[in-house]
Amino acid sequence: MVIITPTIRIFDRKLLVKDRTILTNVTDNVITTSGTASSPSEGVFLGAEFDQNNNRHAVPLGKLQDVLLFSCFRFKLWVDRSENGKQRK
Repeated sequence: MVIITPTIRIFDRKLLVKDRTILTNVTDNVITTSGTASSPSEGVFLGAEFDQNNNRHAVPLGKLQDVLLFSCFRFKLWVDRSENGKQRK
């Protein structure tokens, strides 16, 4: 019998990627969901479950473990000015 384990998983409060520990102290409400329903996937959605409905939740995902982190954000800032009356052009 062959047992296929997911490439990315949470086990023993650790986030493992190809059996390498990426995060430690992962809380119990943090979950991973596969991107595909039919077979194990190379990627997952990392999320959290909560008992109460709220439009803002904050949850610690865990602590980075021996990982160099590089992040690059690209964003656009949109400014909406409300102009009324004769001043509007």
